Amino acid sequence: MDISDFLKQDQFQPLDDYLTQTMYSVAGKELVKKMTEVFNDENNARNWFYTKIGVLRNKRPYDCCMHGQKDNVELILEQIENGVLS
Repeated sequence: MDISDFLKQDQFQPLDDYLTQTMYSVAGKELVKKMTEVFNDENNARNWFYTKIGVLRNKRPYDCCMHGQKDNVELILEQIENGVLS
Protein backbone atom coordinates (compact mmCIF):
# COMPACT_ATOMS: atom_id res chain seq x y z
CA MET A 1 0.00 0.00 0.00
CA ASP A 2 1.33 3.41 -1.00
CA ILE A 3 1.07 6.56 1.11
CA SER A 4 -1.30 7.96 -1.52
CA ASP A 5 -3.74 5.15 -0.70
CA PHE A 6 -3.88 6.34 2.91
CA LEU A 7 -4.18 9.98 1.95
CA LYS A 8 -7.29 9.19 -0.11
CA GLN A 9 -9.11 8.23 3.10
CA ASP A 10 -11.39 10.93 4.50
CA GLN A 11 -9.64 11.16 7.87
CA PHE A 12 -6.34 12.02 6.15
CA GLN A 13 -7.72 14.73 3.85
CA PRO A 14 -6.30 17.54 6.01
CA LEU A 15 -2.84 15.94 5.80
CA ASP A 16 -3.21 15.45 2.06
CA ASP A 17 -4.12 19.12 1.65
CA TYR A 18 -1.27 20.22 3.90
CA LEU A 19 1.35 18.22 1.99
CA THR A 20 0.14 19.58 -1.33
CA GLN A 21 -0.01 23.18 -0.10
CA THR A 22 3.46 22.89 1.43
CA MET A 23 4.86 21.48 -1.81
CA TYR A 24 3.52 24.48 -3.74
CA SER A 25 4.73 26.90 -1.09
CA VAL A 26 8.26 25.48 -0.87
CA ALA A 27 8.86 24.47 -4.50
CA GLY A 28 6.80 27.11 -6.26
CA LYS A 29 4.20 26.72 -8.97
CA GLU A 30 6.64 26.32 -11.87
CA LEU A 31 8.70 23.59 -10.22
CA VAL A 32 5.55 21.70 -9.20
CA LYS A 33 4.37 21.97 -12.80
CA LYS A 34 7.68 20.50 -14.00
CA MET A 35 7.54 17.67 -11.45
CA THR A 36 3.96 16.90 -12.48
CA GLU A 37 4.98 16.77 -16.15
CA VAL A 38 7.94 14.46 -15.42
CA PHE A 39 5.94 12.13 -13.15
CA ASN A 40 2.64 12.37 -15.10
CA ASP A 41 0.58 13.15 -12.02
CA GLU A 42 0.58 15.59 -9.11
CA ASN A 43 0.37 12.79 -6.53
CA ASN A 44 3.38 11.05 -8.06
CA ALA A 45 5.23 14.37 -8.09
CA ARG A 46 4.37 14.96 -4.44
CA ASN A 47 5.49 11.46 -3.45
CA TRP A 48 8.83 12.08 -5.19
CA PHE A 49 9.15 15.54 -3.62
CA TYR A 50 9.00 14.08 -0.11
CA THR A 51 11.20 11.01 -0.81
CA LYS A 52 14.92 10.83 -0.09
CA ILE A 53 16.84 10.68 -3.37
CA GLY A 54 20.27 9.06 -3.50
CA VAL A 55 21.62 11.45 -6.10
CA LEU A 56 20.71 14.30 -3.75
CA ARG A 57 22.86 12.70 -1.03
CA ASN A 58 19.77 11.11 0.50
CA LYS A 59 18.04 14.45 0.84
CA ARG A 60 14.49 14.99 -0.30
CA PRO A 61 13.74 17.46 -3.07
CA TYR A 62 11.72 19.19 -0.34
CA ASP A 63 14.92 19.65 1.72
CA CYS A 64 16.80 21.10 -1.26
CA CYS A 65 14.01 23.60 -1.94
CA MET A 66 13.88 24.58 1.73
CA HIS A 67 17.59 25.39 1.61
CA GLY A 68 17.51 27.43 -1.60
CA GLN A 69 18.70 24.62 -3.87
CA LYS A 70 15.80 24.43 -6.31
CA ASP A 71 18.31 24.37 -9.15
CA ASN A 72 19.52 20.95 -7.95
CA VAL A 73 15.96 19.64 -8.09
CA GLU A 74 15.44 21.11 -11.57
CA LEU A 75 18.66 19.46 -12.76
CA ILE A 76 17.56 16.07 -11.43
CA LEU A 77 14.18 16.46 -13.13
CA GLU A 78 15.87 17.27 -16.44
CA GLN A 79 18.07 14.19 -16.08
CA ILE A 80 15.06 12.00 -15.33
CA GLU A 81 13.16 13.49 -18.25
CA ASN A 82 16.10 12.77 -20.58
CA GLY A 83 16.56 9.22 -19.34
CA VAL A 84 19.85 9.88 -17.56
CA LEU A 85 18.37 8.94 -14.16
CA SER A 86 15.44 6.72 -13.34
